[in-house]
Amino acid sequence: MIDCWKTADAYRRNYGAPAVENGEFAALCRAACDEISPLVREGADPDDIRLLNLAAATARCVLTEREAAHEGSAVSFRAGDVAVSTDFAAVIKRAQEDRKRRFESALPLLKDSGFCFTQVKI
Repeated sequence: MIDCWKTADAYRRNYGAPAVENGEFAALCRAACDEISPLVREGADPDDIRLLNLAAATARCVLTEREAAHEGSAVSFRAGDVAVSTDFAAVIKRAQEDRKRRFESALPLLKDSGFCFTQVKI
């Protein structure tokens, strides 16, 4: 079982402080760990940084999607001559790409549930 507190630490290390309350963040990390833990191979170290980073990236994807749903598709701020705008579609895409990259790095620690055909007889 992947530790949700170590996942929270990995999140903070990789992405900074979350924009939600501690209780909600802890529940989100626990849910990410519960999602990934069944995929881990027997005998794999649940404290491996690749698994912790994957769980943290999973939590980040959820938080990014929640923020986008709450804020809408784009947010703009203006202070004098400085304007900042955020397109959440791009932010969500980056979060998903990061999760995919973390998933690929953790593949040696995950179960292989796929199959392939080695021979086809006609």
